[in-house]
Parts: sequence; structure tokens; C-alpha cells
Amino acid sequence: MYRPNCWRNARSLLASDAYADDEYLQTELMPLLAMVVSNTGKIKEHGSSLTRIVRSMDKLLQVKSNHFVEVDLNSFVHEQLVAYRTELDEAYRNVNLELINGHNPENISVRIVPREMSTVLFSLLNNAMYAVNEKSLRDPSFQPTLTIATVFQEAGVAIQVHDNGAGISAVEKEQLFSPFFTTKPTSKGTGLGLFISQDIVRTHKGHITVETRQDVRTTFTINLPSAAALPVS
Repeated sequence: MYRPNCWRNARSLLASDAYADDEYLQTELMPLLAMVVSNTGKIKEHGSSLTRIVRSMDKLLQVKSNHFVEVDLNSFVHEQLVAYRTELDEAYRNVNLELINGHNPENISVRIVPREMSTVLFSLLNNAMYAVNEKSLRDPSFQPTLTIATVFQEAGVAIQVHDNGAGISAVEKEQLFSPFFTTKPTSKGTGLGLFISQDIVRTHKGHITVETRQDVRTTFTINLPSAAALPVS
């Protein structure tokens, strides 16, 4: 079992005045102890990453529900945003998170599998939060903003997740929806979130697109057909 306090206590003890003059201990054992601490931490980190990957793979392999429900898009996205705010990590509480409801003059509705579409929204929101937080760490004067907007058009509806974070390079953009590709460190990402999200949206007869400018902004758009365009379950 990984016990970081145990290793830290041992290192503090060996660094104390009582052992300061022990040349062998200081030149041989202390570096060895530091290596053990570092490697044990890496094992824990990769173990946690493996757990997240297995859970994501389990979601991917689950039989997709065909229980489509007709919903009001503005209301659905609002409910998801409220739920997301309650689960928000403390480190992200300073992010301005805004919802912009699109005007729906023709009362266009959408048929979705709520639980699966919720997974997609949370994944995109988590990515956006990570992007603005990383930019905040580099620039203390930066004001992070995340916006969710609904859009209604004749061809269907869209949900846009926009952030003013770190952006995505052209090379990374080409691989975004590939399985196991991630721009995050091992401790933060699995590389399956966008892959699973695109798969879910495709079962809704839609697709996800991305527009980005590095270090300026990123917008992910979930494009969905109107309710009439989807099969009745």
C-alpha cells in the first residue's frame, strides 16, 4: 500500500542532525530513498490512470440505449449545468460559467438519450475547465470564461461549449477523437472522453465539431438533428 507519510517521515528522520554526518547514509541511502518515493508515486499515478481507462472502456462497451426521449433542449442543458456546478472541483470555482439559451421560434424539439447526452456534456465541460485552468496557472491576470449556448436551425439543433482557454494546436486537433489520444498528463486524462462522446453523438445521428485558436479559444459543437429526423424507439 502506498503510504506517502511513511516515506516522508523516514526521509525527514534521516535528514535530521543525528544522521547529518553519516556520509554513507547521506550519499547512498538518501538518494535511494528519494528514488523509491518518486517511483512509488508514479506507480500510484499510473494505477489510477489504468482504473479510469478501464471504467471508460466499460462505458464504451456497454450496449447503447435506444430509449430516446423528446426534450426541450434549453431546459435539458440548464438541468445538466446545474448538476455539473454541484460536482465542480474546488479548483474550478473561480471560472465564470454561463448558459446562453438559443431562441426557438419554431419550437424545434430534440430526441435524445438523456443519460448518454449528459455524459457528452460533462466530458466537454471537464475539458474546457481544464483548458482555462491551465491558462490561469500560466497567467494570474487571466479571466477564465466558459459558455454553453444552444442553437436552433432548420436542419436541427446544436449545443456549443466555448472556452477562452489554452486552445488546441493543429496537430492535436487532427487526433482529438482518436482513442487514447489526450493532451492532458497521465494523471488527468485517459484519451477516451472525446472518442466516447463522438460515438454517443453518432448514435443520435449527429456529430461533434471543433473550432479552435491556440491560446485564444476553443468551441466544441454538438450537432443534432431535430426530433422528426430521429427514429421513434
